[in-house]
Amino acid sequence: MRTDYAKAHPQQTQKVVDTLVDAAHWATDPANRQALFEEFAKSGTPVASWQAEFPGDSVSLRLSPLVDDFVKSRYQAVADQAYQQKLIRREVSVDGWFDTQYLDKALKAKGLQNEWTAYGADGKTPAASTAQTRAPEVTHEPG
Repeated sequence: MRTDYAKAHPQQTQKVVDTLVDAAHWATDPANRQALFEEFAKSGTPVASWQAEFPGDSVSLRLSPLVDDFVKSRYQAVADQAYQQKLIRREVSVDGWFDTQYLDKALKAKGLQNEWTAYGADGKTPAASTAQTRAPEVTHEPG
């Protein structure tokens, strides 16, 4: 969201982020796996397809609300590719695009700081500052 909106409406901003964290927590709870796929299936894609799309613990990995170095590096890679393909006229840096203060506050308030694993820019190595969580053996595939 826009910085000026977040500054003008910090309580509403926090409420939205809190709700997104609650949704991610529900969606990545193994007890809700079948219900999650049934919700996804309302889009018209069968439950079996969602089960195949999210093998093992990849739900927790792929639906994590964290803005880690991997997420930031993927945004930078997309910006770099857009520049290389002449879709944009100048190089763009995503440094400063991500303000995690509301996310950090939500995770702390809900006791979820260690619920998901933050990954380094390579998407394979857990970030040094985070504890291992549900699926440390699963890795992102950049691309």
